[in-house]
Amino acid sequence: MREKEALEQAQLAREREQAQRDFEMVRELQRSTAAAGALDEESNGQQSVEDDGQDAAPAGGDTSGGAGPGTRIKIRDKSGKDVLLRVAATTSIRAVIENYRKLSGLDSGARVTLEFDDEALDPNATIGDTEIEDDDMLTAFCQ
Repeated sequence: MREKEALEQAQLAREREQAQRDFEMVRELQRSTAAAGALDEESNGQQSVEDDGQDAAPAGGDTSGGAGPGTRIKIRDKSGKDVLLRVAATTSIRAVIENYRKLSGLDSGARVTLEFDDEALDPNATIGDTEIEDDDMLTAFCQ
């Protein structure tokens, strides 16, 4: 009985640690999304479609206990490594790529393209412009 309780407590501790790591990633992604939006504004003189950093937060990062806004997506690279994100309909594919690049530890100069249903996604499009739904998987190709 005590062993079972100890295992349950250990599991809860691991879940808390993971939630904390996810929460920290949310904050980092919010900062990087805001920075990506600022870069978009500088590069093309248009207003960013980003949503105050709510655009690209990792799935599971919502510690409020609710489902949270946005769409959960999984991005898988050719090695099979997955990155989970929560994105808003207004999130640009470019912002998703930038956040994926950062989370994967890729150099900022690395060329990344995303595909959904074997079709390349336009970096200028938004998630809402695509047929991407909750829990869909995208494929990342890095060069």
